[in-house]
Amino acid sequence: LCYLNLKDYDNSIEFLKKALELSPEFSKAHNNIGNAYRKVGKDKRAIKHYLLAIENTPKRKFAIAHLNLATTYFDTGDTISALRHFEEALQVGSHIHKVMVSKGYHLLFKNSQTKEGIEFLLRQEYQKAVDVLVEVVNTDPENPAVNYYLGLAHSKLNNLEQANHYYHQVVDLGTRPIHRSKQFIKHFVKKSKKAISKYSQDLASGFHERACSQVLDADSFIELLLPHEPSSLSNSIHLAPSPALSEEAPDQ
Repeated sequence: LCYLNLKDYDNSIEFLKKALELSPEFSKAHNNIGNAYRKVGKDKRAIKHYLLAIENTPKRKFAIAHLNLATTYFDTGDTISALRHFEEALQVGSHIHKVMVSKGYHLLFKNSQTKEGIEFLLRQEYQKAVDVLVEVVNTDPENPAVNYYLGLAHSKLNNLEQANHYYHQVVDLGTRPIHRSKQFIKHFVKKSKKAISKYSQDLASGFHERACSQVLDADSFIELLLPHEPSSLSNSIHLAPSPALSEEAPDQ
């Protein structure tokens, strides 16, 4: 644990491995080695040890391990598992709500419909996700998480202008003092900025393609006005022969 606090993660892992060899069911050691693996970017190993920490705790009541597992799942894209463990963390730890507020994770649970909307989104039922999340954002317009997922649902439906609107909302909300320092919010801001950039590029590309299409259409129109074979023009129009130049009489 001292090595972990000193950010010496490699030595922390080695020390905790030895502790687990002596006591394989030591749940706190599993949680701590999970934290160390997270710090060195080994998320799969971290997940394995967080799960062992929970399994080796009576009635699975290890709130911090649930929270650590939830954030790891969230960061690796397994949103459904993340939501489940966020909920379990809240159920088994009375102090967890304060921790989640300090990190910004509580935004996923401020409204019971938020989870429903996210689940529709993950099941690819995008219109249902929009319908639910619009209701949530109407009651909680300054929730970056809800705005992000609503933007994502619209983008899946190819409602790109609406998606862009909600992504801009996320970026704007991310600058507010209440959200600015929270890593969880930064996650949504980063993804929203990326989506906005792609939208701008696609818009510019689409404008260029339309402009090229208009030029091609104009060229096609001009081509219709001209004969297909340039030589046919001279064949169809008979020019009068040029008058022969008369030789001037020589000067006398």
